[in-house]
Amino acid sequence: MLGRQAITFPINLLVGVLLARLLSPADFGTYATVSLLVMGTGVLLDVGLGAIVVQQPEEPTQALLRSVFTVQMLIFGLAATAIALIARPAAVWFHLTADGPSLLRAMALSMVIAVFGSNSHLLLERRMQFTVFARLDVVNTLVERVGALVLAYLGFGTWSFVIGALAAVCLRVVLLFA
Repeated sequence: MLGRQAITFPINLLVGVLLARLLSPADFGTYATVSLLVMGTGVLLDVGLGAIVVQQPEEPTQALLRSVFTVQMLIFGLAATAIALIARPAAVWFHLTADGPSLLRAMALSMVIAVFGSNSHLLLERRMQFTVFARLDVVNTLVERVGALVLAYLGFGTWSFVIGALAAVCLRVVLLFA
């Protein structure tokens, strides 16, 4: 995990500096606000169901894994729906750019997509497969940050962040299944 930090930190730093040169402060502020709202919601809604899978003494059953998945999908699906419904007033309230509502909706989708990899993530954590996590994080960082950098260079503005984040979460789910 320390190696992961040694790789991802310089990537994040370098790409952050390059993105700061390519994008406007309004793009940065909009993405930071959208990301904070959506990811903050996700953190608040993580009700500890994963701990049941990770910490119980016996191997989790398929019924338990299905139940955890279903409850997480309900929670994050409802949260994504709520964000989608309040996206326009939230964008006005937080003084986001014109794309603010669409960006909020797109980022909210990432919460729902991530649920599809949650059981695989929990089982890896239960089995203390930290090397696998480190590799996943490095690949995700590269996809998200380099993708955002390329898209910013091509003129996608704030969408470069969101598309990079969505691509990374989709790839993470696929890799977790693998």
